[in-house]
Amino acid sequence: MHAWGAAAGSDKLYLIVRGELVFNEHALPRADLHNHDDTPPMTRIEGFLGGEQLGRNGFLRPYQGEVTLEVSCYGPWCAGIVSGASYVVFVELREGEKVVATNPCGGFVFPATDEIEQDLARCMRQGRCEVPQE
Repeated sequence: MHAWGAAAGSDKLYLIVRGELVFNEHALPRADLHNHDDTPPMTRIEGFLGGEQLGRNGFLRPYQGEVTLEVSCYGPWCAGIVSGASYVVFVELREGEKVVATNPCGGFVFPATDEIEQDLARCMRQGRCEVPQE
């Protein structure tokens, strides 16, 4: 899983949380298809994340807290996330702030599926992430 490798190879600290992400969807950036320069490269949105944090035995530890979403756009494409949906997110612990970064390719936000949860639990147990190839 690319996000695991990016987080593990970084000097930043991350929590991995499965839960409901709630924020003001009206604050999401909208791509201007006619003038890409008017599309903001990144928008910060305050939100709330409630669910369970990943540990060696799976998603068992309760987690609730405010987060700052960093929603990036690449040219005419912006990240597509939905308030109130269940996600698995990598929460960066950054100087007293908890940040969740997403982009049109997903970034550190994934749909909460059994497959993703099992893959990440295996990565946590092994200390590395070798997701089986299809």
